[in-house]
Amino acid sequence: MNHKRIITLDLGECSGCQACVELSSRCFGWDENMDKPVLVQCEVTDEEALELISYCPQDCIAFDGGENSEQV
Repeated sequence: MNHKRIITLDLGECSGCQACVELSSRCFGWDENMDKPVLVQCEVTDEEALELISYCPQDCIAFDGGENSEQV
């Protein structure tokens, strides 16, 4: 059984490159008005979370806050 993790999306540094949307359209959508990604599904496996976090060139994707959270 895979452990599920919650990820967050911080748009403060987002360049709008759409890398997250290309990697996982299940987790991310695109807001045409903001010209930025939106989080659609934020519960993912540990493996998916690590892949998404490492794929973002601006480091906008992170594990949800809390004691055990970490940004890779």
